[in-house]
Amino acid sequence: MKYWEPPISNYHPNPVEPLPVFSTSEIGLMTLKEFLKFRNPEGTSHSEDSYESTLKDLNVDYEIRLLQSTKTQDGHFAIFQRGNNYLIKLLSPRRSDSDESEAVVGLIVDNVLYYANPNLLHRLPRGYREYQEWVDFPIQGNKRIKYLQEFWDSKTGTVGQRNLEGYPHLVQRIRIENAYFQIRSEDPLTLNQGTNIVIINEAGEIVACASNEWGATLLRVAAEYRGLGLGKILGEIWYRWNPEFPSGGFTSKGKANAIKIWEGRVRDFLAKGWYSELVKDNRLTKERLQAIMSGLSKGSSQSRLTPKTHAATEKKPLFMIEKDGEQWGPTFVIYDEAFFQEEDEKYIYAFGFFRSDDHVGTFLYTIDYERAFDKIATYIALQMAKNNKEKIYIGEGYGDLLELDGIQHLKKSGDYVRLTKDVVDLPLLRQQEILVRRKHDSYDEKYNRLLEMAHAKWGVGTS
Repeated sequence: MKYWEPPISNYHPNPVEPLPVFSTSEIGLMTLKEFLKFRNPEGTSHSEDSYESTLKDLNVDYEIRLLQSTKTQDGHFAIFQRGNNYLIKLLSPRRSDSDESEAVVGLIVDNVLYYANPNLLHRLPRGYREYQEWVDFPIQGNKRIKYLQEFWDSKTGTVGQRNLEGYPHLVQRIRIENAYFQIRSEDPLTLNQGTNIVIINEAGEIVACASNEWGATLLRVAAEYRGLGLGKILGEIWYRWNPEFPSGGFTSKGKANAIKIWEGRVRDFLAKGWYSELVKDNRLTKERLQAIMSGLSKGSSQSRLTPKTHAATEKKPLFMIEKDGEQWGPTFVIYDEAFFQEEDEKYIYAFGFFRSDDHVGTFLYTIDYERAFDKIATYIALQMAKNNKEKIYIGEGYGDLLELDGIQHLKKSGDYVRLTKDVVDLPLLRQQEILVRRKHDSYDEKYNRLLEMAHAKWGVGTS
């Protein structure tokens, strides 16, 4: 979901302006050594992992609180409360380390227990212990839904909504390559007040933040967004408004980012002709200018914020239709051709496969998707069954939940559904996908990794 329209202009750290009156904290008039001393007067250093941050770290919901974390014979459950609603997570050790992964397995919203996996329903806690007393959840009914986190966000507010409310003041809109961002602040920016500033992506997630930590500056960029220059952009804005704030110490990456900010300001002076004017007015000696310039690196100063002449990349979905999946039953994957250049699960949009049972017949063991692909994924699954002259079992005890609201040409008979007419040309989609894939993957190496990553992205459910 996008929370704003694309910007009409690209980011520039400082608009062109006449020669101003410079303060004593103007970093463009400092040598590199003076600048580093100014930013970090105590010469404090921190280990590289001191302020490592991820998207999850920068988008914590502080209104939700942990009520209880309990290991029982039914599993290790964590119970959270937000207002009058409750969220239940099932914790399990990861295979790669001792940390715990987590999955949302239950919600209590408006006195209804929502669940996704019927096999877990009887194991979900029905209350919690607080101050040595047992408290029952106010459950008046159960309902199965497909995506619990999505439903929770719709009831309690998404990350994007919370971030826009928490940072209501728009500072600037920017574009980096083909991605759009907003720079926002908690309060209107005022000189040397240390107002927190964030950069938010199109999904409303905080991807970078600058904050006042007891009178010092803390700059953090989510690991997933490193390499885009966000730290430099945020640092320039932060120190423009808070020139007297020290850094509080550098990590090696933090020091490198600080140097980029200094270099950016020096190059800004050069581009605007301010050094020439200062020397001409005898306010800066040539020797002093040479000392400042000597700290510049030899690398290119070209910004990654250069306007693009081509349109932003659009999703180009491909449709893999396997009549007999090697690892599972009949399988389909909706993915983007960009997967062949960057093998990342973000390019996998939907995945599903069938199995069968002697008692109930054919059922969808798994069907998962990004919300934008829910209808096409469902139609593909239904068409696969129709082409095989089968109906799909949707009753209790077998398979994933099919979301059928809004699906047309559908006939339901008891615990079974089927299409009444063809809606998708599966052979054509399959042929088109194979033609594209063969150009990138002659030996099916990427094909196998695609199937493995599609399976891993959503998993098959928790038994």
